Order: sequence, then C-alpha cells, then structure tokens
Amino acid sequence: MRRWLSTGLQVLIFLAAVEAVCFAFGVISIHRGNAYLFYYPSLFAGMNNEQIDRERDAPPTGWPRDRSPRSQPHRQPVTCGAAMGGSFTFGADVGDADTWAYLASEKLGCNVDNLGVAGFAVDQSLLYYQEQKRQDAFVIFAVAPVMFAADKAASWTFYSKGPGNLPFVSLTKPRTVR
Repeated sequence: MRRWLSTGLQVLIFLAAVEAVCFAFGVISIHRGNAYLFYYPSLFAGMNNEQIDRERDAPPTGWPRDRSPRSQPHRQPVTCGAAMGGSFTFGADVGDADTWAYLASEKLGCNVDNLGVAGFAVDQSLLYYQEQKRQDAFVIFAVAPVMFAADKAASWTFYSKGPGNLPFVSLTKPRTVR
C-alpha cells in the first residue's frame, strides 16, 4: 500500500511539474508577442451576414457545396470505382493527369472518379460519399494524418492564416458527435 502511495505521489509531482513548465512556456510566449492566444476576442467580429448565410446553408458535410468529381484528361468508357479523401486524394498541387485517382484509372482501364475534397476530414469524406448514393465496384479511401486532426477540430478557421498571421473567419467544419 505504501509503495502505491509513493508511486502515485511521484506521478502527481511529475504531472504538476510538466503542467508548470507548459504554463511558463505559454506565459513567456505571450509576453514575447505571440499573437495566438487561447481566445482572441475580435476573431469573429469581421464575419459578415453573407458568411453567416453561407454557413447556415452549407450541406451536412460543411463546405463547399459544389463538389463534383475532379475532371480527368481522358475518360474511360466505364466507371468502376471512386477515390475518397481530402487534399491528398484531390491533388490540388498537381494537374488533372497527375492525381493518383487518374493514374489508377489509366492502369485499371476504367474511371476511378476523384471525389476528394481539399480540406475534408475523415468524417466529411464519409458523409460526402454517402450523400452521393453511388454504386461503385470499389472505393479507395485515402487517409492522411492531418485528416484525423481535422476530425477533432470544430473549424478549419484556425488552420488558415489571415492578416497579421491571425486566423481568419471561414466556413466551419461540422463536428461529429456520435
């Protein structure tokens, strides 16, 4: 019993020390001019009615409303599957002919529709696919680590930088609560 109490006390002292170091780091960082505070009062002050209306009218997956499959330079006669995911699947940094979904289409000899949406998390991608009511022979669901972080975030607002390196208001991502 005495050993358990001693071990428990050591764990509590260790956790208190870690908490104190983290708190000190935060205080020092803020005093040195770090603009990222836990709460920035005017963060949402610039949100106008148009943004609020877009937010209210957004589909269950969040933004954006228009999410048709990414175009492919050469369409095959048959569509056999779909590629789901976030920006890794969509391939915003590459041309239409260089996305992995299109390259899979070329290798398979059938269309693999690129249904990836840049910025989507795992939950949004799954909801989006369910909304489509497709009957694909297969679905490739590509997951990148950042998608798990986005699942826990209630808003992508804090991932986008605005003036002064501060976050800017954008459409929020819905949060799964089930």
